[in-house]
Amino acid sequence: MIFIPLHDLLADDQNATRAGWAQDALKAFGGNTGQNYFDGALQPEDLDLVMEAGGDLVCALMHLARKLGGNAEQLLEQGREHFEYEVREEEAEKSETEGTV
Repeated sequence: MIFIPLHDLLADDQNATRAGWAQDALKAFGGNTGQNYFDGALQPEDLDLVMEAGGDLVCALMHLARKLGGNAEQLLEQGREHFEYEVREEEAEKSETEGTV
């Protein structure tokens, strides 16, 4: 496998990579919680499982932030801001590409 730095990828591919990281995190988290739902590539019909386990993972991250003296709400806001920026970047790139076709 050839390693390509994330910043060298198109925004859509960057976000697909990030989604893959999240899937790996859910698999690891599910192995510890008994939510062993993720044995292969996720499909749209797996959304309810992702929402359940993902919500539990976010909750666990909030507990970790709080335990370390951080603000759990700030963790959520920072994640939301990163997500929104990355989606805007992807949409802008797509609009730019569609405009040049």
